[in-house]
Amino acid sequence: MSGLTPEELEAVEAGLGRAPNALELALFEALWSEHCSYKHTKLLLKRLPTRGPGVVAGPGEGAGAVAWRDGRAVVFKLESHNHPSYVAPFDGAATGLGGILRDVFGMGAEIVGAAGAIFADGATAKASGLLDGVIAGLQAYAAAFGVPVGAVLAVDDPAYAQNPLVNVLAVGVVAVDRLARSAAGEDDLVFVYAGRPTDLDGVRGAAFASAAFGAAAPAVRVPKADPEAGKRLYRATLALIAAGRVRAVQDMGAAGLLSASAEMAAKGGRGATLWLDRVPEAFLPAGEKAITPEAAEAMMLSETQERMLFAVRRGDVPAVLAALASHGVPAAAVGEVRSDGWYVLVAGGRVLADVPVALLVDGVPLHDLRARVPVFG
Repeated sequence: MSGLTPEELEAVEAGLGRAPNALELALFEALWSEHCSYKHTKLLLKRLPTRGPGVVAGPGEGAGAVAWRDGRAVVFKLESHNHPSYVAPFDGAATGLGGILRDVFGMGAEIVGAAGAIFADGATAKASGLLDGVIAGLQAYAAAFGVPVGAVLAVDDPAYAQNPLVNVLAVGVVAVDRLARSAAGEDDLVFVYAGRPTDLDGVRGAAFASAAFGAAAPAVRVPKADPEAGKRLYRATLALIAAGRVRAVQDMGAAGLLSASAEMAAKGGRGATLWLDRVPEAFLPAGEKAITPEAAEAMMLSETQERMLFAVRRGDVPAVLAALASHGVPAAAVGEVRSDGWYVLVAGGRVLADVPVALLVDGVPLHDLRARVPVFG
């Protein structure tokens, strides 16, 4: 059973001119999920003001940036992390903070602070361990990473008894002329995977984010954070950006390697080829050579934490790999930018998926929501 609606599946088949294979279908399910596409709210969000004399970076980047002073900008990200925190309060909150820290330092910013908030029914949240777990997760990740936490706000309201909300905020500062972007808009760029090897954490997590829990939380492997690895990645990322080695960069967050690579290529008006044989992984049996479509799906959709994807000039690859190694960050060249706008996954010399990147990233049918006055009685 496809996770797409009949209308969406028709749009995929029309865009491809054929039915997608199982792996391609999984890619569309992830990037066309509510969590990644905002298909029910994008048209509404587009009505909000996003430009102004102080706006340095707006929608489309990992975080926002506004001009501050002395040629510097404040970079910030505020994000909800509701469903992972509901399922696993400590790990869900910790990964939420780790993810937005990567969004901020992925733009070249030095982290200066973080904060969090939880909206819940106090008695219910306390009894379930949600409140204590979320606060502990935020504080533990921040302490190990070395970032000060300004506050963790707890709002007690019975209205949130069945739908507790968790928000996290990170703030950084960067010189405007060192602000990194995420669009891989040049030919002859190579994708460099940096960070922890891919495991099975959070596979299909982006689609799961839109699911209803019902009376009990479903079984799901919520990603576990590693703040020490995150701190090494942080320092390595800032060093590479400062050295001018990075042409584009994005965190591997929701939908993992898929979203990072496809979105970077699409924003740059390009395509991408990924060599799955070269993706660092920690879940295949020892000595396993053949990458099946199922293993490929796990590689693409895993939400293993503390990972970044860089697009660098081909001639800079050796220096980039050496710099990452010097910071204790594992890395590998895993793909390249294409000029034809196609998104291709290759393993063992076989093409496993071959789709237009624009269709994959921006082709989902959007919902034009209309307000209605309710009728009572």
